[in-house]
Amino acid sequence: MKELEVGMWAYSKTCRDYGIGKIVNVTENGQGFKGDLIDIQYKYSEHAIENQDVVASYNIIDLIEVGDYVNGYKVYEADKVCHRITLNGSDDGNEFRLTYLRPALGKNMGIKSIITKEQFDSMKYVVGDKE
Repeated sequence: MKELEVGMWAYSKTCRDYGIGKIVNVTENGQGFKGDLIDIQYKYSEHAIENQDVVASYNIIDLIEVGDYVNGYKVYEADKVCHRITLNGSDDGNEFRLTYLRPALGKNMGIKSIITKEQFDSMKYVVGDKE
């Protein structure tokens, strides 16, 4: 397992509806837990999560999955080997595809916002018949 460190981007495998946040603290061998406790700071809250339940990377693009939303557009392809994501979108009626690559220096080229598919599902309101 990869060493988890302060400053890495992370999410909880079991509570991905919290979204993606940053690791702000690592407490070794938290009492009553199976391993270390990892404090992840999300936009509006902070949660302590056991280390075996955390997925983390210094490059946020590595944590994005198909179905998530980046800069308001849905991700339809996430290639973990090549470290890239591709978005579908439309602007003024013109459809487009946009690909983000993980740069070698760890900068996250143009990524301003991410909503996980689990966050989206937990917040959406269905109008009319159930899905």
